[in-house]
Amino acid sequence: SAFERYLRNDRKMLTESVSLAEKLRDRLLSQRPDVVLLTGDLTKDGEKLSHQKLRKVLLDPLALAGIKVLVIPGNHDVRNPHAVRFVGDTTFRVPTLSRDEFAEFYSGFGYADALSRDTASLSYVAQLAPGLRILALDACRYDDNDFATDKCYHDGRLKPETWAFARRQLDQAERDGQKMLCMIHHGMVEHWK
Repeated sequence: SAFERYLRNDRKMLTESVSLAEKLRDRLLSQRPDVVLLTGDLTKDGEKLSHQKLRKVLLDPLALAGIKVLVIPGNHDVRNPHAVRFVGDTTFRVPTLSRDEFAEFYSGFGYADALSRDTASLSYVAQLAPGLRILALDACRYDDNDFATDKCYHDGRLKPETWAFARRQLDQAERDGQKMLCMIHHGMVEHWK
């Protein structure tokens, strides 16, 4: 009943998520793209079990097929106090990933092979192809989330250190004769209500 109550107040397609991920996996395996970019909200509120399920159902099969997958977190994926399990009419907190755990868990999906990593966030630069890099920017506010008050920040912002990292990487790409794409979870244009 706690899960049913949650579904009535949330627009996510949680009951369909595994089926949708399987269909996406099958389509990608049949189309065989060189690269898949996942820009966050990989899980339902960062539950460790959701991360594990995503790897099993989608990411690992793509990687085994030789498809490069790069991820960046969304506002739901890291250090989230809303990571819960539903039992009857009650919810219980479950483990979520810290920033370091996220980078380790997704090491094969951008972090291990990064040309450069930002120390202030989960941002990184990866080589997509000869002459083409991607700047994966992390604008999430998981460091501000508060487990004591159950506060989870959904809006994004780039820390000054991350802006500086991005500028250095863009300058380096230009010096190296590389084109640069960017991926980020949060929109660059403000949402309207």
